[in-house]
Amino acid sequence: MNVKGHYIQGKWHAGDGGELRSTDPATGAVVYDGRCAGADEGHRAVEAAGRARDCWIDTPRPMR
Repeated sequence: MNVKGHYIQGKWHAGDGGELRSTDPATGAVVYDGRCAGADEGHRAVEAAGRARDCWIDTPRPMR
């Protein structure tokens, strides 16, 4: 499995929080194996989302 982590403002970040493994309950297969986002990474994601919101609001609905 090739896990990149968290996608924030056009870049992948491995995560600076604790380890996390998520499995498919039906098969037991690992669907995510990586690190959680830490507080700093979470703040960066929220700030990036706020900046993206302005552009998103101005985008006509048919183009979204």
